[in-house]
Amino acid sequence: MGAGGRPVQLSVQGPVTADVLDGVAHQIMDRISTIPGIKDATVSTPQLQPELDIIVDRLRCADAGISATTVGSTIATMVQGSVATQVQWQGRLTDVTVQLRAADISDTTALMALPIASSNGTLYPLSALANVQSGTGPTRLSRQNQQAIITVGANLEGRSQGDVATDIQKSLANVQLPVGVTWKFSGQMAQAQSAYSSLIFALLLGLIFVYMVLASQFGSFIHPLTVMAALPLAIIGSALAIYISHTDLTVIYMMVVTHTQLSVISMIGIILMMGLATKNSILLVDFIIRYRKEGLDRTQAILEAGPVRLRPIFMTSLAIILGMVPTAVAVGASGSFRAPMAIAVIGGTISSTLLSLVAVPVIYTLIDDVTVGFSRLFRRKPVVEVTPGSATLTDVEEEPKNSMRAESKPDVRQRKWWRR
Repeated sequence: MGAGGRPVQLSVQGPVTADVLDGVAHQIMDRISTIPGIKDATVSTPQLQPELDIIVDRLRCADAGISATTVGSTIATMVQGSVATQVQWQGRLTDVTVQLRAADISDTTALMALPIASSNGTLYPLSALANVQSGTGPTRLSRQNQQAIITVGANLEGRSQGDVATDIQKSLANVQLPVGVTWKFSGQMAQAQSAYSSLIFALLLGLIFVYMVLASQFGSFIHPLTVMAALPLAIIGSALAIYISHTDLTVIYMMVVTHTQLSVISMIGIILMMGLATKNSILLVDFIIRYRKEGLDRTQAILEAGPVRLRPIFMTSLAIILGMVPTAVAVGASGSFRAPMAIAVIGGTISSTLLSLVAVPVIYTLIDDVTVGFSRLFRRKPVVEVTPGSATLTDVEEEPKNSMRAESKPDVRQRKWWRR
């Protein structure tokens, strides 16, 4: 029975004979059969059929002046057939194939009497140049990179591919394999691993693009880091939501108990959530920068921006969460396939909304302190020369302070945030 199309597939290959490779494949099949969740494990070894093995004796061929290649090509021509010429038949050219009769091919005596011509024209029967023996062999040979390959396949029951793949790697970590023989995941598992790699690359590329857009909009290379600080907070929520829905805990999450996993569709949901999570930070940081430009100090600007942007942040987050609920509860056809994406988005949006209101202002304060510290470190201090009769250094330092006291701060009205 073949293993094509199975959820679990492993390819075993190496520069060894088919019998050795088949033994290794059955050893691997016996090991993975004991893993929970795996059933109906099989090996893709084709059914063996009776065959005749013709073994050419090179010494006798050399004495007769016939090469082993000539013997092999003659046998192939007589058994498989060869187009000798073409004839005109009913207005079209028809191939003339030279081949032994089917009865002679199956008759060992007639086959061994096949004449082989030497370079001087002498005919030798095949029995004088080769030996024949009966045996069995596969009807089909599978090869990859010029090496024989056998597939071990199995079905899944009650467990995900990710969990089973981890157990397979642990089970086969200490298996003794012949020299040159290797195994690897194939089929759906190999496609899933390739998809994960592509999605991780897409995730990293998306982060770069988000940073570039924010840097161009804020006109700064520092503020985008504050905005993107909400992304790890969102990933925490997504991972927690997927973990809760993946386990068998009796937890009511979004009014249902779902059974999902970190699959390709979950990764797509996380990538989608990365863009949604940054909007909360953008709303908050943008107003902090605006208030600071109006004359407020940093702490006051943060205290003002938080209550002002609280309502828009909650409204947009709530709209996203409620919009994903029908997909998260797996309503409709193929709902269970789309549910992990919605669960990842909902979990990430909840965590980023609740945590970013606290974490983003703190991170903004820390980054601002670091920026101010670096600017003071590399700022060039002016040299003031004090001569007799001139103003003292104390007067020079006190004059800007007095002038700053004389300046009036901008009038910023203190309004209740729920009235805005």
